[in-house]
Amino acid sequence: RKVRLMIDVSDYQGDIDWKAVKTAGVDGAIIKCGFGSDYDFQDDKCFEQNVKGCIEAGIPFGVYLYSYAYDEAMAKSEAAHVLRLIEPYKDKISLPVYIDLEEQSCKYAYALVASVFCNTIKAAGYKAGVYTGVSAWNAIKSKVGNVSVWIAYWGNNDGSVPSDGVGFPVDLWQYTDKGRVSGI
Repeated sequence: RKVRLMIDVSDYQGDIDWKAVKTAGVDGAIIKCGFGSDYDFQDDKCFEQNVKGCIEAGIPFGVYLYSYAYDEAMAKSEAAHVLRLIEPYKDKISLPVYIDLEEQSCKYAYALVASVFCNTIKAAGYKAGVYTGVSAWNAIKSKVGNVSVWIAYWGNNDGSVPSDGVGFPVDLWQYTDKGRVSGI
């Protein structure tokens, strides 16, 4: 199986030269669209320019939203937040729509939140996914159903497989927080 180079980006990366990113060999991007409930002030400030940059450079993309949800109503609002932002690009998104579960104060609700969010995203016609750590995924995977799995597990932080492995199949594995790519 060929390893593909994927990146995740947000307003923290500032202005991105997407043509340089493509030339650097990046196969896809997961773009942060925002955080929390469906309020426009929680939209990622670079979301639209990053989506347009990927489209112009021919880079497949998906999106993610950083979650603060701790109940069903908040999970639905977060799904609505994502759906509001991606609607103009519905025919352009080829990678999953992820919920980013790493807020420790909401850990007790991860299974409920992931299930509600992912079911709402799937009902809207997108492939849904969950981004989280190994232990969190192990705790919720039986309650979430069939979704894309994106795991943060930095191991040696150099792309090598950690000696203990991840322990289950994943679609995306974030192996570093120190990566650098031309154009960013």
